[in-house]
Amino acid sequence: MPFSIRCTPPDVDAYTTLVPGAERAFEELQAACEEDPGCAAAYPNLVDRLAALYDQLEASPVDATGVHPETGAVVTVRWDGDRMVEAAFLALYNEPIIPLLPSLLTQFEQQQMDLATATYVSTVMTFGESMAEGLYLAVECRERALH
Repeated sequence: MPFSIRCTPPDVDAYTTLVPGAERAFEELQAACEEDPGCAAAYPNLVDRLAALYDQLEASPVDATGVHPETGAVVTVRWDGDRMVEAAFLALYNEPIIPLLPSLLTQFEQQQMDLATATYVSTVMTFGESMAEGLYLAVECRERALH
């Protein structure tokens, strides 16, 4: 299931709205970080660093391993730029993870992917296994229609 599709009218190409939406979300994250002196000092220029990391991972993906939370199987996650941005964007929907995103970006830059991989495996990789896609989309669409 494409993670970007929520509830759109049939005549709207939802995929064309994803990139601007993600960019705006990352700009908001940077703005929030800049408002906090500690965050601003520790994690400057988040959007520029995210773009540079995207390019780096697209050129040279990095493999990391994690443990599937339900099966206990070791799984390999290939971190390329698209997967890193997808994981970061989806993390913006998980309020407890949002304050960790600047730190996770720094860890990525240092090629320390353990926490990000564990989070990715336990949430994104198991998402489709634990959800009825049609029901999810129907509820999501209905909730958005009410607002």
